[in-house]
Amino acid sequence: MAETLTDFKEQDNYDSKLYSNEDDALKEFYAKADEIVITVQHCIDDDSSRLHINDVLEVSKAAHKILKLALFDYEIEVDGKYQTYELTLEYDFTSQAKKLMLEEFGLSRYVGEYA
Repeated sequence: MAETLTDFKEQDNYDSKLYSNEDDALKEFYAKADEIVITVQHCIDDDSSRLHINDVLEVSKAAHKILKLALFDYEIEVDGKYQTYELTLEYDFTSQAKKLMLEEFGLSRYVGEYA
């Protein structure tokens, strides 16, 4: 099926909004990821990056939540010709999520499995 000029304009408009809102979306991603990190930060020994056996499941669940959050949907309001509507922009912050888990949890082995 051939794409029309309208299809190209819509895609270009979406790409433009995707690029222009990336910094805000990344800030929101980090804010949400930090909320997850805070819930398990007390479980990780700062000196050795070791976990007590009772905390492994809790930290693993937090790491999984952060990886799921990495495929991030960011909603913006767009002024249309006749009304304002919401547009969902989809970002892939997987590399940022992996870096965050490595820095916060020291989970290089766990992170490497999802590389």
